[in-house]
Amino acid sequence: MGASGISLPAKFDNAQWTHAFIKWLREIELPSISARTTLDLLLEQYDMLKAHLLKTGIAVRKTLRQKGYKELGKLLRGIPGIGPLTSVQLIVEIEDINRFPSFKHLNSFVGLKPTTHSSGEKERNGFMTHRRHNALRSSIVECSWTAIQQDPALLACYEEFKKRMTGKRAIVKIARKLLARIYHVWKTGEPYQMGLIAT
Repeated sequence: MGASGISLPAKFDNAQWTHAFIKWLREIELPSISARTTLDLLLEQYDMLKAHLLKTGIAVRKTLRQKGYKELGKLLRGIPGIGPLTSVQLIVEIEDINRFPSFKHLNSFVGLKPTTHSSGEKERNGFMTHRRHNALRSSIVECSWTAIQQDPALLACYEEFKKRMTGKRAIVKIARKLLARIYHVWKTGEPYQMGLIAT
């Protein structure tokens, strides 16, 4: 809004898109017709995305009530950071956890496995492998930001990692730990234990 010379009211100066904020955007007078048209088109796109997310949420909740999803979905949602949408995504994309004989195999499938570079007798770990499941990897990394807010053990690990690397790299390491816990819970059927030392 700054480019149009419009100051944002202090009550709207935050990350929340409330009904009042949207109403203000729809009613505010702009200095030109083109500016008004541009904002209206953006608001129309916002409305479509909001409707799509609502429709997606309804579909996810319906899926989680179906046989084969209900119990497993509930188990996965007990893991910090894993919500209804991610639990369905995990079930649909992975299908049967037993097709991965170990966490190492699942980690390679998702793409959170560090790359390894060898040169003579020297070996170093890189960031992440290029072979990956983009959607799942992105979801698990995103879920990790929530997980560190809910599980003190994961938060402690994150803070320790940040002493040696950037926050972005640290959260990827947390994502690997979160995926390991997803694997354990799914494989054993045991509910997630909050606060356990993250291995």
